[in-house]
Amino acid sequence: MRIPTTLFCLCITCLVYSQSNNLAVKLNQADSVFLISHEMTWPSTNVIIDSLGNELKLPHLIIRGKLNRAVVVEKKILSPAEVSALSDILTPIYEPTIRVVMSRCYDPHHSIIIIKKNKTSFIDLCFHCAAFEESKDIKGLEIREDKWEKLYNFFKDRGFKYEMFLEE
Repeated sequence: MRIPTTLFCLCITCLVYSQSNNLAVKLNQADSVFLISHEMTWPSTNVIIDSLGNELKLPHLIIRGKLNRAVVVEKKILSPAEVSALSDILTPIYEPTIRVVMSRCYDPHHSIIIIKKNKTSFIDLCFHCAAFEESKDIKGLEIREDKWEKLYNFFKDRGFKYEMFLEE
């Protein structure tokens, strides 16, 4: 059986809309949403060596379902208007754009933390290589090239300074 191209594209569009809408709902129904900058965490591709030449184990961003506050450098709780603006950035409106392919530097230092009824969800971002990792409950997130600059500026406009040096 052959599926008409129009129907196939419509199904893919509905799937993308459904996945992005899921994130929008999660953001807008959260008890709190905040941005953080953080020290190097696992699974960074960077390696830390101590003075004896031993590789140090990197801490995790999330431990037992909760944010590891020991790695947090900066934190900003978002207002409802800011959550809505963040949702607009992360919700795809597909225009012709270049798809970003991870350059393998993955060294995230910024995250979006979403808390609902003591459950922590996250999107961990590496602005250096435009790569990210999300918690298992956030499915199908895709951040295209045109959204990375908006996301970077969203953090910068809220006073984040740690590891914010892309324009230097």
